[in-house]
Amino acid sequence: MDKDLTLRDMLGYLKQIMVKLGLPKIRFRPGYFPYTEPSVEADVYFPDKHEWLEVIGSGMFRPELLRPLGIRYPVLAWGIGFSRLCMLKLGIEDIRDLYNNDLEWLQSRRMI
Repeated sequence: MDKDLTLRDMLGYLKQIMVKLGLPKIRFRPGYFPYTEPSVEADVYFPDKHEWLEVIGSGMFRPELLRPLGIRYPVLAWGIGFSRLCMLKLGIEDIRDLYNNDLEWLQSRRMI
């Protein structure tokens, strides 16, 4: 939240986060989320898979939701599909494996 925040600021922050995570190819497209307007979804290119995957949903909170809370400035919101990023980086196909408690399997994936 800040007085002069814009959608452009949010896109810049999201790009920086993805670059720091080692995923420099990112593209944005319009999205829909009921509490934000404008809303944007972000796809990241994964060279190993040769495909773009959606990993971020984001937007700017609608002012009519903020006013009752006494908030007068723009508020950015986003959610990063961290589980999906972990699965891709670790080569995991089934999300249940990400939460596996099999120590031998976890050691083979260098997760512990």
